[in-house]
Amino acid sequence: MTDKGHEDTNLVQERAERVRQLRRRHLGLSRPQFSVMSDIPADTLRNWEQGRYGGLTEKGARKLVAVFQKRGVQLSVEWLLYGIGRSPIGLLGTSVLNVLVSDEKLIPQELDFFHQLNPDAVDYCVVDDRMLPCFLPGDYIAGRWIHEKNINKALGKPCIVKTIEGFILFGLLALGMQKNRYNLHNSNTSVPDSLNDLKVYSVAPVLWVRRKAAID
Repeated sequence: MTDKGHEDTNLVQERAERVRQLRRRHLGLSRPQFSVMSDIPADTLRNWEQGRYGGLTEKGARKLVAVFQKRGVQLSVEWLLYGIGRSPIGLLGTSVLNVLVSDEKLIPQELDFFHQLNPDAVDYCVVDDRMLPCFLPGDYIAGRWIHEKNINKALGKPCIVKTIEGFILFGLLALGMQKNRYNLHNSNTSVPDSLNDLKVYSVAPVLWVRRKAAID
């Protein structure tokens, strides 16, 4: 006969582990960083992640699901509470974006390997919040350069962009108002777009993303 109290304790701890792994693996944020971003008090988050005082409730799960969905991570309340259904996935528009969280010391090695496999590779470190929710400040991204007539194949995709003047930029590639010019839009709608009618030399759609593992 199963001990109901033991069963409940296991459920609370399983929920706690799912919350902790979601925060770390999908966003790469520490508890204080996540608390500021989500407006969830740090003490509340700690209780959920440690299974204290009953752990995560259905109300809390719904709030977390809304927070993660705004950051581009799709998941269900049922999965968060009971582990039922499809595991969470990170999305960019309708395309799955595989954002891997790595130890900061390993990222240069992984990036070097990407360059070895792709002689036409370029990398970039995200410096601001214009491309939230999918790209966070500090994320390392990389892709392969495409040029001239092939540039239009990257329209609508997040791209590292090299302008004729030699500037390296990052954003969602779109056609400009003038012929052979391009705009770079933000995915973070709270930040106004400002990069329009750029003369573009080459673009690199993002193929590789690494995020530093949170330390807490």
